[in-house]
Amino acid sequence: MQNRMAVVLCNLKPAKRRGLSPAAILSARSPDRVEILDPPSGENHGHGPGLH
Repeated sequence: MQNRMAVVLCNLKPAKRRGLSPAAILSARSPDRVEILDPPSGENHGHGPGLH
C-alpha cells in the first residue's frame, strides 16, 4: 500500500449531508468483501471527494 492514494473516512458527528443520513453512507463493497476505495484520477491530497 505504499505510494498509493486512498479515500479515508473518519467518524464525524452525525449530520445529514446532501439529504443523506449517516446510516445511508456505506464504505464496503459487500458484507464479506472490503476493498480500498480509490479516489478519482487527478485528485489532490487532502481534497474531500463529492457525492455524485
